[in-house]
Amino acid sequence: MKDFNCDGWNAFFFPRARPTPIVHRLSAGDQRDHATGRRCASGLESLGLNVPGRDRRTPEYLQRLALSDLENGRAPVKASGAAEE
Repeated sequence: MKDFNCDGWNAFFFPRARPTPIVHRLSAGDQRDHATGRRCASGLESLGLNVPGRDRRTPEYLQRLALSDLENGRAPVKASGAAEE
């Protein structure tokens, strides 16, 4: 499919009602891991995955990325005849 991006990514998702301070505290723990011992990052990199920079590992960035990917995937899904769920 022309101009279709199929990059994969992973993230932690929480229920919508999760208080923002809790989400930010969990995100800060992830940031500390990547910045200090790099335990998680080195494990992911050993699997051949690219670990994004700090500015691309925030709850706000994830929200924009997820919404963008959903929007960009609508046309190919529709063209395929598959149903969106």
